[in-house]
Amino acid sequence: MQKFIEELDSGDRRVANNWTIVAFSLYGSILASPAIYAAVEHNRDIGFAAADVSPPAQA
Repeated sequence: MQKFIEELDSGDRRVANNWTIVAFSLYGSILASPAIYAAVEHNRDIGFAAADVSPPAQA
């Protein structure tokens, strides 16, 4: 059966708190990735890594 964090011993509570931080960090990074991608795609005119790929002019 699942226990509340207040019912755990101090050592187990520390481990549970660490896993909580890890889980929130993991899910937060997963959710932040699409947001960053959308922001970069929305501002394409900035051109961080843009290159001109037009064909050379013929004479």
